[in-house]
Amino acid sequence: MPKIKCTERDVEKIVRRAIEEGKPVRSKEELVDMLKKHCGYEAESSAYRLVKKLEERGFLRYVRGYGYIITSAGREHDELILRTCALLLDVVKPTMKLVHEILKEGFSRYYGEELPGVVVLQLVERVLEHVITSEDGWDERTERVARIIENLGQLEEQLNLLQRKRRELTIANGNRCKTDFLEEVTRILEIQGERLTTQESYCRTLLDTIIPDIVKSDDIKEACYERVRGALAEEARPHIKRFCDKIEILSKEAPITFTIVEIERRMYELSLEKERMEEAARRWYEKLIDSIEAFYVNSRIWTPGNLNGWCEMCRRGFANEKLKIVVKGFIKMIVLEKLKLVTDLKRVDELWRIRPPSYY
Repeated sequence: MPKIKCTERDVEKIVRRAIEEGKPVRSKEELVDMLKKHCGYEAESSAYRLVKKLEERGFLRYVRGYGYIITSAGREHDELILRTCALLLDVVKPTMKLVHEILKEGFSRYYGEELPGVVVLQLVERVLEHVITSEDGWDERTERVARIIENLGQLEEQLNLLQRKRRELTIANGNRCKTDFLEEVTRILEIQGERLTTQESYCRTLLDTIIPDIVKSDDIKEACYERVRGALAEEARPHIKRFCDKIEILSKEAPITFTIVEIERRMYELSLEKERMEEAARRWYEKLIDSIEAFYVNSRIWTPGNLNGWCEMCRRGFANEKLKIVVKGFIKMIVLEKLKLVTDLKRVDELWRIRPPSYY
């Protein structure tokens, strides 16, 4: 006879303590051994029966590549996850219908009732958590992808900061060139006698076309001359050539313009780095889309009633921060990008008008 009668609370205590200590219970044998010691069982069969009972109830769940977790969810949760998984697949991997046709029909097709878009997005997060954690080695992979997503966020912040600084230096109200910047451009291009509208036009050409283009070259002066010899209108060439001639003395002759050149060069470098990271993230996310499909087929068709992985909902709010970063990155980069293609539809605007600010 056991020294004490073990209950689900004892199992919960053992499993939760192991998770908190960063040493989750990796196998049924390990859990049974811990229960034997905790409860004083002489035979393993009693401990096995308790574990089996709690697994059948959905209270205890084994996550491949991680270990045992305690869930507060039941069959209703599993069904909600699978319905949302079907919706997610229709959005990110449409085959029978286009995305805008699916969204025009509304969410009642999936849930039996209309749900706010913000709620559906939260359910999509839970689906992605299940899919990712259902695969072996998920924690190491999410660690790597989370670093990419975090770095992307930092790059976006740097780019936004540079864009704001660029605008503060050059653009006034009404989208006109600021007076001191316009005066520099007028002096460099030697167009003091031209009309204000003409001066403004040259200012915008320099700001929006010439400088962003030439900073992509290692030799920006030669790139500038190439630009002059290229697609510029005949009457503009001599004026822009004067800018090319003075590139090496801009820091003294036109400090604002020089700063803009430096900002544009840095923005170009950051943009290249951002593109490389986005490509790496997208490659992983494309594989994740295949995993979503496999998860749905396995959970709905091949092994119904056996939902692998875990989410915040079934772990009673316990979250993995790196996993959250990866999930939100997928929604921003894949899901919301798909939806942007159809935002002109009134119905879509109604369904998705509220979006969590954490995606931006």
